[in-house]
Amino acid sequence: MGVLTNDPATLHFPFDLPSSTRESLKFEEKSLVLTANQLVGRDWVLGARYRLTEGELTDRHPDIPYSSNGFPLDQDLKAWLHQMYLTAIYQHPCGLFGEFDAVWSQQSNQGYSPDIPGDDFWQYNVYLGYRFLQRRGEARVGLLNIGDRDYRLNPLTLYNELPRERMLTVSLKLNF
Repeated sequence: MGVLTNDPATLHFPFDLPSSTRESLKFEEKSLVLTANQLVGRDWVLGARYRLTEGELTDRHPDIPYSSNGFPLDQDLKAWLHQMYLTAIYQHPCGLFGEFDAVWSQQSNQGYSPDIPGDDFWQYNVYLGYRFLQRRGEARVGLLNIGDRDYRLNPLTLYNELPRERMLTVSLKLNF
């Protein structure tokens, strides 16, 4: 990998060109996931999943001395993302079901200049639906992000995209 240059003298190229300056990038991500699900009685399921993710990016420019521009080009960036998913599902024997999900996310960042603050938020989702005989199909209506809560997570740690505003979903699944 390297650094790109945009030289005004070469306007016949409308895009950046690779320079001979080297750049060394190293990315590492570690995750820990704990999951527990429990059938409660005949009709209820309760579940919890916790995930801790650490992302680390090291960016080095070995050909550019630190003192040449007065500010550091090398970066050691880290981000920690905690997420917990809590679920309660009710399944009636006739096929009707309801589901409630609560998702907690908390992220902290380190090494950024200027500082990038983390975020800490909850999102709540509710679903109602019907499963056909022998689960040959499912019709479902859901309201996601009931609290209409936007968020700002650093993409250094990978995560499943959550809705940024209240959202209605409708789905029909057929199994053959």
